[in-house]
Amino acid sequence: MLTRRLLRAKVVQNFYAYLQCLQSDYELALDKIATDFLPDLNSMEVQDPVQLARGKQEAQALFKEQYQTKTLRLDRPVEAKVQQSALQAIEFYHQSLKQDYDYLKRALLRETEKIFEYYLRFLLLLVEFSQQAKKDYQEKLNRRFTTSVIIEYHFKLSKNPILLQLAAHRTLKEEALRKNISWNSDLVRKWYKLLLKEEFYQQYCQLPQASAEEELDVVIKIVKLFMLANEEVVSYFEEGDICWADNQSIVKKMTIKTLKQIAQSSPEEEVPLQELSPHWEEDKVFMLELFAKGVEEMQFAQEIIAQRTQNWDIDRITLLDKVILNLAISEMMHFPNIPIKVTINEFIEISKKYSTPKSYFFVNGLLHTIANDLQQMGKIKKSGRGLIDNK
Repeated sequence: MLTRRLLRAKVVQNFYAYLQCLQSDYELALDKIATDFLPDLNSMEVQDPVQLARGKQEAQALFKEQYQTKTLRLDRPVEAKVQQSALQAIEFYHQSLKQDYDYLKRALLRETEKIFEYYLRFLLLLVEFSQQAKKDYQEKLNRRFTTSVIIEYHFKLSKNPILLQLAAHRTLKEEALRKNISWNSDLVRKWYKLLLKEEFYQQYCQLPQASAEEELDVVIKIVKLFMLANEEVVSYFEEGDICWADNQSIVKKMTIKTLKQIAQSSPEEEVPLQELSPHWEEDKVFMLELFAKGVEEMQFAQEIIAQRTQNWDIDRITLLDKVILNLAISEMMHFPNIPIKVTINEFIEISKKYSTPKSYFFVNGLLHTIANDLQQMGKIKKSGRGLIDNK
């Protein structure tokens, strides 16, 4: 299941993307001004390249001075074209950034909810392998001319009781239909042939009769040693999800837990599907609010980070570390029920996993110092559970 740490990590990823969009939109706005002052090749009037270059320089200077204010206030006389170009660039910048912000907020939920869809895909793929074993057995029986001996138990995955129960799972079918999830038959057949080469599967097929433990064992091994280990299968999921390296562990846990619950249930019982988290609605609100507060407090966070890193060149701090610090500061300030130590420890762990080897020490020391600063400034007000361990 999802943990709050993983939710924070996903916010970190999308906030990182937001900062990249911010820089990209800034550069595009400057490019837009430059385009406004290119020579008009269709004009009958003589173009003055010096005047155009001066106009571009003035308009870009105005944009750089005032792009964060969303308006344009003039304290010196400028040409109408310069004023119009700078104002349009400011409007373009903020419109583009708003679109990026809205997209990344939607993507934050979509990418997280995709984990549940992959979980469904894993269960359905297991069913497909079982059905492919049945098809292979039937095809061999239907061959008119063959000298090979056809042994039924070599295809017993088709009668694996766990997969038969999974194939009859009403809720799984409904969810797959609702989310339009299915597997390409050619791809399933191709992967099944790869599965046939796996030693653990060959050993299973040599058992004239498998115990309940062996039936469960082979299904779990298909998940662990094939679906999560075979280079071709892993590549398929990696291509569809840039966060697969993080998501696969959750998908594995959800899938294996379902398989074990089915193995322990009666054949008529329908085991409930796993949930992303016990409190998914609350978790969604947490993610979106943390992302929003991170954007809202971005300038303040940069200022307090700069104050506490005076001996550092602020530009030398990695962008990812800036993101981690920014979100940690925002969480300490705007989530009263989360203890300060929890916030610090969670973002330290995220820095260990995702940032540079030296980031842990830097983030650790800086967050403790900034937390004290925020408390003295009255920026942190905790209540309820948030008061725990804050002394």
